[in-house]
Amino acid sequence: MGSTPNPNWPRWTWASIIKHLASSVFTPNSIPFIAEGVDERTDDFMRENNRAEIRMNGPQTRELSADYWRLWVDINVLVISYMDGQLDNAYTLETNLGLVLEAMDTVIPINRLGDGPSDDGNLLGCLSPRIGDNDSLRIIQFGQIHKTDRIKEGVVDGRYKMYLST
Repeated sequence: MGSTPNPNWPRWTWASIIKHLASSVFTPNSIPFIAEGVDERTDDFMRENNRAEIRMNGPQTRELSADYWRLWVDINVLVISYMDGQLDNAYTLETNLGLVLEAMDTVIPINRLGDGPSDDGNLLGCLSPRIGDNDSLRIIQFGQIHKTDRIKEGVVDGRYKMYLST
């Protein structure tokens, strides 16, 4: 042991997670979204009745043996919905949380995305949901967050793992 983590792993992981969620849930369902730290919360975005924000923690790296790595990544997606009651679907938030849950309950390919010399677009590895008592994918409902604003929020939270040989 004694090698160091690849400094590109965080960027490749983040870019690939954004690409996966955009292509599997947000774009096909016309849900505006931003990636925390990548996109701006514009006034237009904040006025959208239904929207989402993607966040990631990690990767946490551990070299398990010489050049064999375990990466842990946490992903959470905040889903926001304006409460239109009977004027719209009263369950829009829950529907959108379900779509995000479905997109997150899968293997997520991590590709070498970017425009640097190592960014060839090839597959690095795949994130898989971690399985354990405290590792399951989960939906957390915050409900109406302010008594006068008709906004409901919830989050889909997931923990993932990936193993790499370098």
